[in-house]
Amino acid sequence: MATAPAEGVASSFVVGTWYGEEQPKDPNVFWLARFFSDGRFHALFRTCHGKETFDEDDSGTWSFRDNVLEVTSKLVNGQAILQAERYHTLSYDGRKHVYRHERTGFVFTAIRVRDDYDLPACGLSS
Repeated sequence: MATAPAEGVASSFVVGTWYGEEQPKDPNVFWLARFFSDGRFHALFRTCHGKETFDEDDSGTWSFRDNVLEVTSKLVNGQAILQAERYHTLSYDGRKHVYRHERTGFVFTAIRVRDDYDLPACGLSS
């Protein structure tokens, strides 16, 4: 049975590379997020619409406390931004992290992948 992580290992489980698909307003998005132990993150989002591919590069900082992941974007596609988002952990089983976006209620599922994993080209995601 998957549960939220214990407080002692809470932030360490976030560190690593995660793959997911879908965004609240677009099911054609897939993404790869790398969370570093020093509190930085880097995420790539790929949107596939027909023959067009749109990539977004996002970086900033993260923290995890009381089963809430807060991600603050500071740079998107080279442009400065300051946008914080909060996600409530619903479950974590060592490989899969299920969490709910605080503002929209959208539930995301992220799968832990190797650090050298790359986003597939459009038309090749699962």
